[in-house]
Amino acid sequence: MFGFYRDIYIYVPRHDRRTFVTKVDFATAVPPEPSRGQGRKPYRVVSNLGVFWFVPGKGLEVESLHSGVAIDDVRDATSFPVISGGGRITSPPTTTDLDFIREVIDPLGARDLEFMDSRSRRDLIRTIYAKERLS
Repeated sequence: MFGFYRDIYIYVPRHDRRTFVTKVDFATAVPPEPSRGQGRKPYRVVSNLGVFWFVPGKGLEVESLHSGVAIDDVRDATSFPVISGGGRITSPPTTTDLDFIREVIDPLGARDLEFMDSRSRRDLIRTIYAKERLS
């Protein structure tokens, strides 16, 4: 997949050591193959702690941290090196951004599923399903 797109953004809702691991057992995308012009690295990684990019041979570099997050929080939640990016705070979304997400991209609230316990998730899925059937 990475070979077909110019900029790849990866969204990770829970930044922890089980997600940001030192080594993986398998990968679901084609590994970088410069001789074929394929295999681009992710352009940015966005997690619940901040915005990052990978520096080849060095690790994860911080572009910005979300409000209230310290670099030590990121290091504690990552199983490989994290490079401080200078302490920039992620800009919060504007009212226009939030309205667009809530009214155009995800009017049914599916984005909330990632942060719910199983019972609440089940109830929201049922609600979304019922609304989808009506449309």
